[in-house]
Amino acid sequence: MKPVLWFLLSASLAAGFVNDFVLKGPAQAAVDIAAAVVMVLSGVALYLTRSAKKR
Repeated sequence: MKPVLWFLLSASLAAGFVNDFVLKGPAQAAVDIAAAVVMVLSGVALYLTRSAKKR
């Protein structure tokens, strides 16, 4: 599960970065928002899986 979460985190970061150079207008905003949501959710999931192992 952890490799999938790392992949989602890095892919959303890359999508947000490439998006700035490729898309314009509302499509750019939509991809930025989607990438941010995926980044936050995968980061929280990684944190929770890390803290669950300590318990």
